[in-house]
Amino acid sequence: MAGKEAVKIIENLGMILDVSHLNDKSFWDVYKTSQKPFIASHSNVRTLCNNPRNLTDDQIKAIGEKGGLIGINAFSEFIHEDSSKRNLNYLIKHMEHIINLIGIDKVSVGFDFFEYLNEDAKSFTNEKYVGLAGLEDISKSYNLILKLKNLGYSKEDIDKISYKNFIGYMDKVLK
Repeated sequence: MAGKEAVKIIENLGMILDVSHLNDKSFWDVYKTSQKPFIASHSNVRTLCNNPRNLTDDQIKAIGEKGGLIGINAFSEFIHEDSSKRNLNYLIKHMEHIINLIGIDKVSVGFDFFEYLNEDAKSFTNEKYVGLAGLEDISKSYNLILKLKNLGYSKEDIDKISYKNFIGYMDKVLK
């Protein structure tokens, strides 16, 4: 009950409600309780990388139905189970999967960089953290834009993904 009350308080205060760290049950509780669009600020697609931190297709569609937004996450362990495939190309596959499900107006960047971790740091696996190949830290973020250009994305669509969709979402929610 406290979680459902928190959703109402967050919405009444005009705050952004973020579901990126919620488990499946809590996600659906937010979906049923919320009256306003919510965000998954840094989440990827579970269909492409079976990590419980990633969103299912039904969750992606639910965010789209609510008018929400999904920020793609550059954290390597959420890109692919095979560490040799944790790269910018596979990150774009996550983005394109979301676009195919709910449209380009509901996807944004939501990078989650961990380059500051020391070499002994572990996260969801026992592997040493290594940044996403081609997008290791914020200084490499332009690589995403170049890749999208090379794939034929228009300047307008790249601007939407880069910042306009997030600004539009904030305008909707932070009134």
